[in-house]
Amino acid sequence: MKKKKKMKKQLMQAAAVTALTGAAFVAAGPADASAATDVSKLVKQAYDSSNQLKGYYDLSKVKSISLSKEFISAYNKAKKDIEVAEKALANVSSNKSALVAQLDAAKNTQSKAARLIDAIKVGDALIAKTNELTQYINEDVIDEDMVETYHELSADINRAERVFSKVYGEQNRELVRGKFLLDAKIARESVIYEVSRYTLQDLITRQLEEGKVAEAEENFEKLDRLEKRAVEIKAEGNKLHPGKYPELKKMADSLKEAKEVIESGFTINVEATSTDASKPTVYGEDEVQTIEKDIVVTVAEGTFIELKNLEVKGDIILRGVDGSAGKVTLTNVNVTGSVKVEEQKVVSTTKGIASILDIPVPIQLILGKTSIIGELVLNQSANITAETGVKIPSLVISLLKVLELFP
Repeated sequence: MKKKKKMKKQLMQAAAVTALTGAAFVAAGPADASAATDVSKLVKQAYDSSNQLKGYYDLSKVKSISLSKEFISAYNKAKKDIEVAEKALANVSSNKSALVAQLDAAKNTQSKAARLIDAIKVGDALIAKTNELTQYINEDVIDEDMVETYHELSADINRAERVFSKVYGEQNRELVRGKFLLDAKIARESVIYEVSRYTLQDLITRQLEEGKVAEAEENFEKLDRLEKRAVEIKAEGNKLHPGKYPELKKMADSLKEAKEVIESGFTINVEATSTDASKPTVYGEDEVQTIEKDIVVTVAEGTFIELKNLEVKGDIILRGVDGSAGKVTLTNVNVTGSVKVEEQKVVSTTKGIASILDIPVPIQLILGKTSIIGELVLNQSANITAETGVKIPSLVISLLKVLELFP
């Protein structure tokens, strides 16, 4: 009897637990349903907010490509709604795939708008930098600040192209590029060779200061090509975009003047000043010196100069003055390049007796026995005396001068 009562009590307790468990599930059901409904509303709100952005990033339907207050406000609202919905959705543990898909769609739409916003911000900065360079172009001025602005614009153009490539839709990308990139590229291209010349000339100057003459000479030869391209690109550019590629004469003159200064740095100019044959002007020391530049010697009629103890890794150029010349002596001079007798330097319109009588006095060139001349070039008549032992592997005589000497 006691055993039956005990079993009955256990059955009653089990039934009570079952009832409580069932009651708990029933109680939890409405709460879960309510929470799911709230999350669904938040996701839908985020989705609807993001859809409002479509009217702004479809550039074929807007009057101008700009960041209006309405666009920024709509974007910020969509971004906030997405963040709220995403946080709420994280607390849902099951049956949420449809909500996740809907929220992902909202994020995708927001991302398209974000990329356009980034592009417009970068584009506005590009316009500002283009205007800075354009001011230098309009003033026809090139200096360090202008060159720095040019390089900044180039960097901004490269950055803009990367950002613009991420804008949603091919048509949108082309419209953004057309608004922001074209003028920037034209401004940059219109002065590309002026900046290249300025930069290269600065490099050549530093190379000369550092004694890197061979490298400087190699770079100096590139300047003529850059000057030619500066003219050509303006002609080509103005065919496509009339009036957008100005002549920039002041820049050209400034660069030409700087080039002439640089060119003088490749030569050492020496002038004969002595009129006493026993005490000539002397260039050189008791010890042998190595010269990695051309030496230009000006020797007027009745003057005397001696070049001695020189290892010249370049040319020696001899010039008279006003149609006549004096005497040049090379003592222990080794020239790896050429010794050139050039046309006379014209200094004044007042002619000397020799010029009046049409009897020019040629350069008298004395070559000492220990001298080695890589090449002797006669572009002007000269009286040459070479002592025994002088080495001249090559002699070049201008055909024109031969005809003058032997008509």
